[in-house]
Amino acid sequence: MDLSKIVQHAGLGRILYSAEAVSGGLMHKMYRAETEKGTFALKMLNPEIMRRPTALKNITAAEKAAHACEGKLPVIAAMMINGRQVQCFENQYYMVFPWFDGKSIFPPHIQEKHCRKIGNALGMLHGLNMQVDGLLLEEKHQEMTDWQEIVRDLPEADWADRVKCALPELIEKQEKAEHARKTLSQYQVISHRDLDPKNVLWNDEDFAIIDWEAAGYVNPWQELAENIFYWADDGKGGLNQALFTAFYEGYRQWMDVQNAPLEAAFHASSFGTLEWLYYNVRRALGREAASEEERQLGIRQVHYTLDSLQGMDAKIGLSLVWIKEI
Repeated sequence: MDLSKIVQHAGLGRILYSAEAVSGGLMHKMYRAETEKGTFALKMLNPEIMRRPTALKNITAAEKAAHACEGKLPVIAAMMINGRQVQCFENQYYMVFPWFDGKSIFPPHIQEKHCRKIGNALGMLHGLNMQVDGLLLEEKHQEMTDWQEIVRDLPEADWADRVKCALPELIEKQEKAEHARKTLSQYQVISHRDLDPKNVLWNDEDFAIIDWEAAGYVNPWQELAENIFYWADDGKGGLNQALFTAFYEGYRQWMDVQNAPLEAAFHASSFGTLEWLYYNVRRALGREAASEEERQLGIRQVHYTLDSLQGMDAKIGLSLVWIKEI
């Protein structure tokens, strides 16, 4: 794809220098483009994702959530061009964002100040209880992943063997997560739903929340549990109590957690990780990958996600103890 043509198609003027590839998450490709009209981030949406019948509708609706948060939270939303947030040029879907000069911070470099700010932002986001046209409340009963059927189709490979060995644990965690989700489904708000460290850019004390394409309805306590695990990660597979406390205290400045069903929320937090594992198993098999590079990324993410699931029960138990101490 000639990115200079993309820039012209978006009405951003002439590109001044060659577009520079930057980190764009785990599914799409991102480029920094300096043009006559400024500096922008170009997000090239994954063709395999965009082939899904509802992909364009879902991403467009989710991006409206980012726009709804502008002026309330530090967010970076896709620019409106010709009345649309998602553009298409020669069968390539893309989005344009104003450039934010920052970078993500990952464990073990995350500090208490980062956790407090993101916990506070998540609590504020949940407290907005916003309504967004096009985002609909999800069905309470979703079809569960059939891990036994998936395992039967796996080839002989190291990553596949790990999935096979983890089968009993995957089934058990999915059943617990699904039961917990049913308990939590009565109360949902629109939120980001993917607020892990890769989706926050930092410039000293300033930060911006990016990548809103997963935005939709979620139980706030479930999302609190998911994100406190991301941000309180000690970088060694465990949790850091000081980071955990800072995130939790930041969150409850906006949300009353006194009677929240947190045990169910922590069990439900496994659901997103299981869904990510399922997607990457398919990607490792070549079913969600447009290239060998993407297939190898899927294999790496299978290993990473299985590592994340191991020890989850111990983290849940520890978290419930720490919350009582806060």
